[in-house]
Amino acid sequence: MRELSKLRLSAAAAHVELDALGGDPSWSQHPDVCRKWAREVAATGLFRRLHLDIEPHALPAWRADNRSLSAGLLAAIAAAKGTGLPTDVDIPYWYWQFSGPRESSLDMAVLRIADRITVMAYQRDVEHVMAVARPEVAHAAEAGKSAFIGINFLPPVDGSLDGTMWGMNHSQVLRAIAMLESQGIHMPGFAGVALHDGDSLIHLR
Repeated sequence: MRELSKLRLSAAAAHVELDALGGDPSWSQHPDVCRKWAREVAATGLFRRLHLDIEPHALPAWRADNRSLSAGLLAAIAAAKGTGLPTDVDIPYWYWQFSGPRESSLDMAVLRIADRITVMAYQRDVEHVMAVARPEVAHAAEAGKSAFIGINFLPPVDGSLDGTMWGMNHSQVLRAIAMLESQGIHMPGFAGVALHDGDSLIHLR
């Protein structure tokens, strides 16, 4: 806790906000775990926002039981919001294709509760990132919220480069971010670019 307090002071001096990132697919099955985590984070007084990365679609049960898991995801988000801290949520770019409650898409159901979303628009280049992110950013604007566009440049897990910009050097990554920012500012609902992840960016050649 002492180290986090020092980090908070350093971040504040640099005009940087600290968010608490947490999540696990199982939280969609046990939303109370999310509630407990969120309350513990809020009690520290160190963080300005909560950031949830739950991803219930990673569970084997998703294919057969996505409605129940989606409901659990929404319950977990609502539980985190109950702390009073602004709550952001990571979602994949294709949630608009799945049904949520109230005859809406799952992404819109998330947006009704969350304060902001980060769209995991993991693709191999800027053109494909923008193509898959556009529906979610538009839905965020429709909901009166905003969306970060998330890009990935970690090594591919399955050998496919379709979901990552891995292989780019530092200059190429910065150029890709600049291109996304320049295109995104013309999109209502666009909040900026999120990186997966910052530590990897630091170590790029």
